[in-house]
Amino acid sequence: MWQISNQNLNVHHNSNMSIDVCTLLKWTAYCAFFFHLI
Repeated sequence: MWQISNQNLNVHHNSNMSIDVCTLLKWTAYCAFFFHLI
């Protein structure tokens, strides 16, 4: 699922918090959409 190249790892190595927040927002959107279907 996670296919990140070495270049991207180098670029985002110092911004792990931003990646975590982005992932958290993404999963929140998925959950909101999922529960909206129920």
